[in-house]
Amino acid sequence: MKKVLIGNPIRRNPKILKAYLDGLEKIEAGEFRIEYYLIDDNDSEESKKLLKTFKKSHPKNTHLIMSSEILNTQSPEFKTDSTGLHGWNENLIERVAIMKDNIIDFARKEGYDYLFLVDSDIVTQPDTMIHLAGLGKDIVSEIFWTDWHATGVVTPAVWMEDENTIVNKKLLSQKDKFFLNREIASFYAMLRVPGTYRVGGLGALTLISKKALKAGVGFELIDNLSFYGEDRHFCVRARALGLDLWEDTCRPAFHIYRDSLLKNLNKFYKNGYKDEYVKLSNGNSADQTNKLKSSLDDTIKKLKKLRRDVIGMKDFSRRKIFEKKRIIKDKHYLTLMMMVRNEGDRYLEQQLKLLRDHIDYAVFLDNNSSDNTVDVIKRTLDGHVGYKIIHNDTSGFDNESKSRSRLWGEVVKTNPDWILALDADEIPEKKLLDKLPELMENKAVDIYAFKVYDMWREGFYREDELWKPSYWTLMIRYQPKFKYRYQRKKIHCDRLPYNAVTTLTVCNYPLKVQHLGWLRDEDKKKKYDRYMSLDSEDKFGSMEQYKSILDKEPNLVRFKESE
Repeated sequence: MKKVLIGNPIRRNPKILKAYLDGLEKIEAGEFRIEYYLIDDNDSEESKKLLKTFKKSHPKNTHLIMSSEILNTQSPEFKTDSTGLHGWNENLIERVAIMKDNIIDFARKEGYDYLFLVDSDIVTQPDTMIHLAGLGKDIVSEIFWTDWHATGVVTPAVWMEDENTIVNKKLLSQKDKFFLNREIASFYAMLRVPGTYRVGGLGALTLISKKALKAGVGFELIDNLSFYGEDRHFCVRARALGLDLWEDTCRPAFHIYRDSLLKNLNKFYKNGYKDEYVKLSNGNSADQTNKLKSSLDDTIKKLKKLRRDVIGMKDFSRRKIFEKKRIIKDKHYLTLMMMVRNEGDRYLEQQLKLLRDHIDYAVFLDNNSSDNTVDVIKRTLDGHVGYKIIHNDTSGFDNESKSRSRLWGEVVKTNPDWILALDADEIPEKKLLDKLPELMENKAVDIYAFKVYDMWREGFYREDELWKPSYWTLMIRYQPKFKYRYQRKKIHCDRLPYNAVTTLTVCNYPLKVQHLGWLRDEDKKKKYDRYMSLDSEDKFGSMEQYKSILDKEPNLVRFKESE
C-alpha cells in the first residue's frame, strides 16, 4: 500500500486549529495509508491540548513533534495587521522554512510516496488528496482564494515568476498598463476554469511526490535571493532541479484566515467552495472603499486615454462594461462562425464531422468557391445542426477585414450566445470540444484564446524564432450592448472584433488547435505568393516570416495531445 504523509508546522488559535484538525480527519485515503507529522509551535495551551488529543485519537499514525526539538529559539509572538493577518518578518519565515524542511527530511528518510503539506488554516474538500495524486504530477497545489486585504476581492496564492509576478517582465517593457491589467484578469479568469495549469509559484497546499523529495526540494532560504516567503525559495529550487510546478483548480480549498469565516465551514463541506464564504461579513471599511473608488476612477481615466478610439464610451463607461451592460444568459449555446473558399478537397469535412456534435448552429461566408465546398457543408451538417450560408461575389481574401466584418454581422442577426470562430483548416483536439460546455458556464470570462500549432508536416508542427505555437482568440460571449469593431486590414485580420479582445476579459485556455493550412507544399506556395502580392510593403505582417515559408529544412517538433 502506498503511503502519504500529511503535515505542517502549526501555530494557530484553538478555534481555527480545531477546524483544521477536523478537516484532516475528513481527508479520504483511497488506496493510501495516511500518516500525520505535526509540529507544535503554539504558545496557546489550549492549542497544544488539541494537538495532543488528535494524537491520542490517532496513536499509530501520528507523529507529534515539539518545535523546541528542532529549533533552539523560543516561539516568537506573531503580530497581526489591521485585517487580522499575520505580520511576517525574515526571522519568522526562516523558522517556518526550517520546520517544513524537517518534515521533508522525515518523509524522504521514511520513503513516503507523497508528502501533502497543508497549512494549518486551510481545509480541503475530502477527495482533494486522491485527486491530486491521480494527476501524476511531482509537485502540484490545490487552489484556494483569499480576500487578503479585506477589499472584497479574492485572489489566489499563485504566480508565474519572481516573488508574486503574473505577467512576464519582458512583455511588460513593450506594453502599456492596460495590457498589464488585462493579462492579470486573464490569468485569474483561467484559474476559475477547472483544470491543471503549469505555473511559476505556488504554496500552502501542496502534494510532493517521492521523486521530487529524492531530487532535493526544500524550503531553506537561498541566501542570494531576496524573495519574501519560504514558498518562493521552494519554487525556485524546484525549477532549478528541473521539476515543473502545477496548480490544480478542480477542488478549491477553504482558507480560514479569520475566525469570522468559521461560520461558513459547514456550507463549504456541503456546497464546495464559493467566493462569498471567504469574504469579510462586514464589507469594506470607509477608508478602503474610498481607496478602491479612487483607484477605479484613476484606472478609468487611463483606459479612456489609452483606448478612447476602442470602447464605445457612451454605452460602456466605468464598471458598467462588466456589470449593468453585461448580459449572461441562463442557457448557453454555441454558434460556429467560418469563412470558406475552395475547401472541398481539403479538411472541411473532417473538421465539421468533429464539430457538429458540439455546436448548436453555424454561419458560413462562402468567398466565391469554384468547387464543391457548399455541397460538403450541406452534406456534413444536414440532419445534425442548423446552419446558414451567405455568399461573396469575389474571393474576399484581398480585403479580409471587410469579409470578416460581414460574417460577424450575419452571425449577430442569429442572436448568438457564444461564438466559435474557426477557419476551415483548424482542427481542435477532442478534449477541447468536450470542455466547451464547462467554458461557457464560466461567468468571469468573455473571450477564450486557444493554443494554435502550425502543422508543417503530418504529426509535426513548426517551432523556431519566427514560428511557434501561440494563443489565438477564437471564442467569444456575444454582448448585444457592445459596439464591436474590426480593424481595417487587407490580410491578417483577427477573427474577432479587435476592440472586444483589447477590452473584455480574455482567458488563455491551454488546449490545442492544429492549423493544417501548411501541410501541403502547394498550399505553402499559394500562401507565400498571396502574402507577397498583398503585402509587398510589409504593412500587415513580417516580410522575414513570409520568406521563411519556403525554408527547405525548418525545425519541426512532434505534436502531442494535451495531458
